[in-house]
Amino acid sequence: MADLQSVVDHHSTIPDEAIRDAAKSIRVAQGRQRFIFDNLLPSKLARAVEMVTEVLPADALTSVLTLLCGYSGLLKLGTKVSPDGRYWVPANLYVGLVGPSGLTKSPIQKALISDPTRQLQAEEKARFDRLLKEWEDADPQDRDKHPPRRCPLHQNEFSPEALGMWLQFYEQAGLGVLLTRAELSGMLRALEADTRRGRGTAEAQFLESYDGDGCTSLRVGKAGTGEVRSYSSCHVSLFGGVQDEVLRELINGSDASGKFARVLMVKCPLKPLELKDDPISAKEQGAFERAERVLASYARLLYELPPRRYRFSAEARRHLNGWFRAHQVEALKPSTPSVISAMLGKTSANALRLSVLLHLVWTKGEDPAAEICLDLVRAATAMVDQVVSETREFHQPPESIGTELMRHIHSLSWENDVLQHDLITWQDAKDKGTQRIRDCGAKGFRKAIAGLESMGLGERLQAGSVPAFKALKPWP
Repeated sequence: MADLQSVVDHHSTIPDEAIRDAAKSIRVAQGRQRFIFDNLLPSKLARAVEMVTEVLPADALTSVLTLLCGYSGLLKLGTKVSPDGRYWVPANLYVGLVGPSGLTKSPIQKALISDPTRQLQAEEKARFDRLLKEWEDADPQDRDKHPPRRCPLHQNEFSPEALGMWLQFYEQAGLGVLLTRAELSGMLRALEADTRRGRGTAEAQFLESYDGDGCTSLRVGKAGTGEVRSYSSCHVSLFGGVQDEVLRELINGSDASGKFARVLMVKCPLKPLELKDDPISAKEQGAFERAERVLASYARLLYELPPRRYRFSAEARRHLNGWFRAHQVEALKPSTPSVISAMLGKTSANALRLSVLLHLVWTKGEDPAAEICLDLVRAATAMVDQVVSETREFHQPPESIGTELMRHIHSLSWENDVLQHDLITWQDAKDKGTQRIRDCGAKGFRKAIAGLESMGLGERLQAGSVPAFKALKPWP
């Protein structure tokens, strides 16, 4: 694994083998245990993130998604990624940190997003102060009509109208922005309220900003004059914390516009702070400060990258397409709840963004022509799969085996043919089912089709000498 300091100082190239070895280890295990810091990030960056989150309730998946979201907001406007060059998406991320109240989500944000950019934020403020003083000292006849505008790296208090105005200035400066909310629920409630009782512009802005779209609006200005606010594109990332129950209440089983599907909702591990009784030694303090400097050096490196467009390699594109095709098929099933369908429809968009961010932290953007490799795309899709799996459980608690079997049998019959639905026997259900399904046996199958018939979803028939089921209505 290449040494981080040599990468930062001398722009050396990280060997392909290091990426391959890291990605390979992700595919060995299942669940969250497959994600460790060393198989998601270059070695020294991995150690730095692990150290600054050592006492916090954050594992590798939670920490890396938080870090990458923070870094995504530092990228210049125009930094985009495409699998094939036909369509491009900005390298931004929307991430929600999900956990109960009191789980210290804010310290994770501070350690991985706020602290690494502290110096960059101070420099931005100093740069603005200098430009403002120059503007104030200039002859009124010579200076611009409007004073210079600040473009903070992070914005944490904003209205849709104010954000629309400020994104004009970010576009003029060629900058991205990270919107941060300690409580994401406040923003989500405001979107809902604006949709129900306002003009509905807040939700549209939320959706369009994810895609990097521009906006032109005409508003009434002073003395009744028309005022045009316009920007052709934007680079907006979003990070915030939200409580489990609040999120469940907000979504309430529906995501018609896909606003929740755009946010990677990553769960905080439910574990206490690992506080230390012994005083911190000078050696430990020094190691911690070095870790903070590593995070800051990456933040600066990414902030200083010019806007570029990144493409996938051919094999990476094939992997993404096959992976997303399976998600699309599931999303289109009538039995898939709408909130899950919306989430599955956005998996490719989130995987694209994660892929380019992993590419940038592994390669430092040294070679603009370098394609995003297969192994980084595999890592990105694995991360999205894990988040989607956990979010599905959140929206859709695990079904009893009886319900799972009924859903399975019904889907085989209903989706095989739109006009003439197939007869499904136990052999069909067993051949196309999981081990859990196969363990139900023929007796379980008979009970399941009786239940389906009693629900009015189909009828029990015979296929030769064996019981069979034919769907008559879609799954509710």
